[in-house]
Parts: sequence; C-alpha cells; structure tokens
Amino acid sequence: MIMKVYILDQYVSSGVEFAAQHAEVVRWDDPRVKNWHEDADGLMVRITPLTAEDFAKAKKLRVVAKQGVGVNAIDLEAAKAHGVIVCNTPGVNSEAVAEMGLALGLAVTRRVAEFDRRIRAGAGAGDDPSGVPGYARRMTRALFIVDVQNDFTEHGALGV
Repeated sequence: MIMKVYILDQYVSSGVEFAAQHAEVVRWDDPRVKNWHEDADGLMVRITPLTAEDFAKAKKLRVVAKQGVGVNAIDLEAAKAHGVIVCNTPGVNSEAVAEMGLALGLAVTRRVAEFDRRIRAGAGAGDDPSGVPGYARRMTRALFIVDVQNDFTEHGALGV
C-alpha cells in the first residue's frame, strides 16, 4: 500500500520530487490539501501549526516531517497521544541563519534601509552623512559604489 503524503507548505522542488518517488503526494497548491485530515498517512510542514484537534481528526496520520529546527507550532503531546511520530531537521538551515544575521548586522551598521528610503524618495544620500569613506559622492541613483581608497576618479568616467 502506497502512503499518501500531504505537503502543507511550499517546499523546494527537489524535496517534493523525492517524496513523490516514495509516496503519493498532494501538494500545498492542490485543492485536495484542505482535506488532509481524512486520508493523510504523512505530512510535510514548514510553518503550518498542528493542533490537538488536527491530530484527533487525522485518524490515518502516522508521521509529520517538519522542515527546520523549531517544533513549537506542533502539539507534540497530542501527536504522541495519537501515535504520530514528529521529525524535524535540526541544523539544516544554520548556515543560512548565520548569513542572514551577518547581512542584517551589516545592513544596520551601514544604514542600508535608511539610504534606500532616502534614494527612493528622491532625496539622495547626501554628503556622506555616515562618515564612512567609500560612499560615492553622487548617490542619486540606486547604485552604491564602495572604494576603500576613496578614489572616485575611475567612477567619474562612468558618470557616477
């Protein structure tokens, strides 16, 4: 008997294809997905919460695969009470989280959002208000040029 797996949240295509090699898959964008309680043997989720009520309704459900570390949106006690195994993927996105932390830190330090708003409003970035060398003097375009030597002669030839 082939398992029926419902994917409740958008997943990367390679994950969906892998699941489809081993089970009948009903994707998040299929209208049948709203009826997962009736005949799902397995679930794949990313952010969809699963409550005690969900587990009580899902009589055939045997396993939930949660992409990511946190399972706080899944009622683990209810899952256990109904004999449902819950798996997660610790560490799968730790590199992406670290990259985002670094990117956000740089964005705050370099005032990226502030300059973006000013440029989009037509105000320009002004005369290097950050005091950080390397900002192009003419910031009226949505183009940032960083030059650690603060030498704008080559950039002038480009019309920047």
